[in-house]
Amino acid sequence: MSKESAGRGVSRLQWLDAGLDALTRFPASDIKVESLARALGIARAGFYWHFRNRENYVTQLLEYWLHKVTDAITENPDILAMEPKTRLIVTAELIHDNNLARAEPSILLLAAQD
Repeated sequence: MSKESAGRGVSRLQWLDAGLDALTRFPASDIKVESLARALGIARAGFYWHFRNRENYVTQLLEYWLHKVTDAITENPDILAMEPKTRLIVTAELIHDNNLARAEPSILLLAAQD
């Protein structure tokens, strides 16, 4: 079993997605390993299979969020081929329609704190 999918069936990406989901509902300071584990329905020991500590998790969460949001735009060849004004409008619609900015306020606070 790979490290990515180990940890009692909860992958690293599932931990990160749980963190993003939590950031849409709670302040960053309330995001704790125990609450994430509870939301995933597992023991918190699985967390340490993927992350050294909360600080390492927060760093990876910020990177994951950044890539998730930017990749949705930068990896779309149709958007890249558009005229700048159209690209801006389509990008804004993509962000809105896919709720890509849902965690942004908490992410900004988290990045400023850590």
